[in-house]
Amino acid sequence: MIAGLAFFSRAQTLVPDVIASAGDFFTGKNGSIGWTLGEAATETLSSETSLLTQGFHQPHLQIVRVDTLEDPNVDVSVYPNPVNDLLTIEITSSEKNPCLRLELFNVEGQRIYDHSIHCQDYHEQLDVSQFSSSLFVLRVTNLNTRITGSFKIHKIKF
Repeated sequence: MIAGLAFFSRAQTLVPDVIASAGDFFTGKNGSIGWTLGEAATETLSSETSLLTQGFHQPHLQIVRVDTLEDPNVDVSVYPNPVNDLLTIEITSSEKNPCLRLELFNVEGQRIYDHSIHCQDYHEQLDVSQFSSSLFVLRVTNLNTRITGSFKIHKIKF
């Protein structure tokens, strides 16, 4: 009975699969790349904890630091990713008079958001619902030290 239950529970796991006419996946020490061609169906289903996208090859999406903010005085959290409506930005600084700059760029390199921060604890929910589904880069710069960090953000519509 226990062996049958263990077998049944293993049968319920989901493995990401892509059905397409062509594609491949390559990995190396600095990253990986995957591509597909000819996917027929398209639909996105989501809940608070899950995202299922049919017809588009999408690996597990998460906030990725493009270049690390190597500033011991500043801690930045950006979530969720992928984002649909509200992007949460939380910044904590140990500096007494921090001067930080937030800039959001679209894939064409145009700055679409620019905001300066002069407080030690900062929390904002940036409304990105008016932007189309695309890739964006959030750049955070400590203007006192000139240290910069960037985050890759995926904007999708559910």
